[in-house]
Amino acid sequence: MKKNVWIMNHYVMNQYFNRGGRHYWIAEELKKDGYAPVVFGCNAMQDKDEDFFESRLKWHIERSPSGVPYVPIRSTHYKGNGISRVENMGLFTLNLLTTAREYAKEFGPPDVVYASSVHPLTVFAGERIARHFHVPVIGEVRDLWPETLVAYSSMKRNSPIARVLYAGEKLMYRRADAMVFTMEGAPDYIREHRWDKAQGGPIDLDRVYNINNGVDIEAFDRNIRDFPYADPDLDDPDSFCVVYTGAVRRANNLGLMLDAMEYLRDIPNLKLLIWGRGYEIDALTKKAAERGLSDRFKFKPFVNKQYIPAILSKADVCLMHWERSTVNNYGYDYNKLFEYLAAGKIVFSTIQSGHSLLVNKNCGIETEGPTPKDFADGLRRIYNMSPEERAVWGERARSAAGDYDFRVQTKILEHIIETI
Repeated sequence: MKKNVWIMNHYVMNQYFNRGGRHYWIAEELKKDGYAPVVFGCNAMQDKDEDFFESRLKWHIERSPSGVPYVPIRSTHYKGNGISRVENMGLFTLNLLTTAREYAKEFGPPDVVYASSVHPLTVFAGERIARHFHVPVIGEVRDLWPETLVAYSSMKRNSPIARVLYAGEKLMYRRADAMVFTMEGAPDYIREHRWDKAQGGPIDLDRVYNINNGVDIEAFDRNIRDFPYADPDLDDPDSFCVVYTGAVRRANNLGLMLDAMEYLRDIPNLKLLIWGRGYEIDALTKKAAERGLSDRFKFKPFVNKQYIPAILSKADVCLMHWERSTVNNYGYDYNKLFEYLAAGKIVFSTIQSGHSLLVNKNCGIETEGPTPKDFADGLRRIYNMSPEERAVWGERARSAAGDYDFRVQTKILEHIIETI
């Protein structure tokens, strides 16, 4: 008999339209393996006064090409990280609670609830829904709250609000029948807070699992074939292209990479090419022009995600860059990393992690220090490799990608479902 698996992710509707992403691929693989997934998410677009679907209903049903039901739930619109976003999260959570009961009356209840954060309200809602239907709940953490806020100095660790949020985080972990983390070092994080049973806490580490973000390799390769991409820099045989894809915001701090390019002026054919969106693009473009680096530190036009595989396949190096913080001590789970691996290119990371996939899989190089000079030295080391040596690193990257294909990742989730 098929198990009804309810997947809850506030921001999943982007994945529905992109036909790819963590929970999209997990849902597709669950369906292939005989489960009956249903995906719940918010109908309000991020940072826009628009909805994904035109509907005045509190919820309705859309379906992926394979027939997986998606349930867009109404909420308020928001921009930025102020009170409007809090209102969006709160109303979505309330509507998720009532939608779950209404959906169950029409289509039947879940056998298991799989509720994913970025913000923890979705997990708390999933736990409450699971208790209502007397079924197990799997909580998922893709971003450590409030640890991330503390790490980036948005909140003091010992402030009253931080203490309340840490207590809520601990409660969330305790209430779940299993907890999935996208970072490998989550048990270390729990031990450091003394929340594990070995130290008198309520969290059983045997119920803590790791499912990294990953990649659908078959879809990645298909997109290279079906969505080719021409670019004068990537297609120039004399250019050595370092490619970054992703957000361009303060937390990404790409200004450090602009500083690093100052130390690489003696390598005229080395270029840093950036495909992404964010509010820092204009300022960084201006700084690059002032320093005479516009031809070597370039922002490229925004492209649909389906073109990213073709872009990465033409890179010489794929760049992992983020503002260093204590959160990286527990590993990193950036979506772009797994696309980099699938591209079969050597990866250079300016982030040092206590649980480094690149080091463990021997498929990439991490910086030896935190400064732009250190970043430049790392890129120079890769530039000085022979093409054959870089190709070997790339082969290891592609091999590592196989371990994080969502066919493999979903098997871990299925094991958890059957265990609980």
